[in-house]
Amino acid sequence: MDQQENSQSKLTLAQRARIERNRKRAEQLRNSRITKRSHEKDKGRSLESKVQRTAVEIDTGAGFFLEDTTGEVCSSSKVVHHDPPKIVHEPGPVIEVDNLLCEECEKEFLDSYLFKTFNFPVCDRCRDEEKHSLITKTDAKNEFLLKDEDFDKREPELKFILRKNPHNPRWGDMKLFLHLQVSTFIFLL
Repeated sequence: MDQQENSQSKLTLAQRARIERNRKRAEQLRNSRITKRSHEKDKGRSLESKVQRTAVEIDTGAGFFLEDTTGEVCSSSKVVHHDPPKIVHEPGPVIEVDNLLCEECEKEFLDSYLFKTFNFPVCDRCRDEEKHSLITKTDAKNEFLLKDEDFDKREPELKFILRKNPHNPRWGDMKLFLHLQVSTFIFLL
């Protein structure tokens, strides 16, 4: 302490005044920076940004509700109705339709049961229960003298449908083939 008092006593009055001015200026500058920071924080955050919004449920009319957190500020007792969002559908590309020709009536068709399940081009109007009958794999093997390898490994593979065995449901599923396809298949072997 004696050294500080000795150093202060060696300073002139002008130097002491200058030190005091610099100290006050530094103190003012520090105080202004602190207040400026607090104003900048409050300036960036308006009242709306300080309010926490609760999720507003919007009835879509499709059996579920959407939560909208960007909607208006409202009390919990009010229900806010928003307009449904505008949905813009762009038109799809134009695709040429490859219509199939029926083997019976030679007319074009887009879809039929025989084409979907067996890849056989006959429309539903020309489908005949007797002509387009189904045959089990066992009956086809007995009638056309085929083996299991003919059905499973030979090209072209025959399409089939699986049905429960009506004689005993505990037995395995029946594979039903289209009788016309099996009869044309034996000529390819």
